Amino acid sequence: MRRALAGDWPAAPERPAGELALVCRPDLGVYSGLAGLYRTRHGNLRADGVAAVLDRALACGLRAEDALWFAGLDPLPGPAELAARYGDATGLGVHPGPESVRYLWLDRARRRAREHRSLVR
Repeated sequence: MRRALAGDWPAAPERPAGELALVCRPDLGVYSGLAGLYRTRHGNLRADGVAAVLDRALACGLRAEDALWFAGLDPLPGPAELAARYGDATGLGVHPGPESVRYLWLDRARRRAREHRSLVR
């Protein structure tokens, strides 16, 4: 947490250039996302045709993996903001690396955002 607050946070690992995360469901629906995590629907391969669906997916562009997992947080807060708002300076948690604790903070932020949206309704 001290490193994040001090601005001394390691850079996040990059996804391979040109990698587009798509999922094809059993009904041949194609979505941006990862297995079990479906976001934007681009169409159905059978009904819309392969070329049309892939054109839509490419037009949507690359999305960072974090943007897929934490879609409710736009833009994603930086490590310093996450640490300040969702970190626990007195906690004794041990993490295998900086991304582990960052994901914990992002998950806490996502939960807080969901709770806020449910209260607004």
